[in-house]
Amino acid sequence: MTLIARSEDLKKLWTILLPGIPVPSDLTFVRWASEFEPAQVERGITRAAAKLRAGTLRLDSAERYVTSVAANERRQAQEETFQESNSPAVSAEMGSLAR
Repeated sequence: MTLIARSEDLKKLWTILLPGIPVPSDLTFVRWASEFEPAQVERGITRAAAKLRAGTLRLDSAERYVTSVAANERRQAQEETFQESNSPAVSAEMGSLAR
């Protein structure tokens, strides 16, 4: 899927789940699509929608909130990958390969 297609899909999701909240610029959606995995931004949008339903999302902070959630999701994924690569089983396997 192309960068433009991913950004358009994210924009569609925003308009469906966050009605009444101003849609960010096309550049924002392209930036999200290029910096994050689609699922990370989707998680941000769905969490923002939940906060909107609960009445706890400020309309002027939705874009920043989605970016923050996506960044946190990416960081967690990177930490999990790092932990997996440094697990004792992987370390032992790497040690046996060095011999």
